This record gives sequence, structure tokens and C-alpha cells, in this order.
Amino acid sequence: MRDDIKILFIQNNYLTSFKFINSQPNLEAINIANNCICSCYGLETQPKLQSINLEGNPLSNHPNFRFMILMCAGLSVRKINKDRLLNSLLFVIKFFT
Repeated sequence: MRDDIKILFIQNNYLTSFKFINSQPNLEAINIANNCICSCYGLETQPKLQSINLEGNPLSNHPNFRFMILMCAGLSVRKINKDRLLNSLLFVIKFFT
């Protein structure tokens, strides 16, 4: 995959994991909605990722999926699905308290 991708639209493709998306240094947003993703398997740190849409994936039904996304993709994420995270680090700290 090219390393100059900023926005990636791969919704509605029956994808089952993130393993095909290696770390992309410039990726800012990804729409991977309506696939078959059940876990964060293969999700690598994305240093500039700010937004990820996982709606319609089984993973989105997990009560802690936002936390799992932040731990795998990185704390640069500010929006998961339609939910804005004001501060990803505070979200993580709140998870543990």
C-alpha cells in the first residue's frame, strides 16, 4: 500500500481484519464501515489517524471497542464512528478509573 494516503474509504467489502493496512504515516481518516471486523487484529499504529468509522462491524458492538481502537491505532484518534473524543488520553485514563 502507498504511504502517501490521507483518506481511505473501504466500506462495504466484507473485510474481516485490519491486517492489510500496514502503518501509514500520513493516514488521517479511514472509513471501514459495514464490513465483518470482529477484533483489532492487524491494526497497527497510525501516527496521524484522527478519524475512524467502524459502524456496522461486529467490533462496534463490543463495550470497550473505543478503548481497543485507541490502544492499537494510537492516541492521535479524535473521532470513532460519530463520537468525538475531546482528549484520547483522558478517555484512556477514565477507562482505568
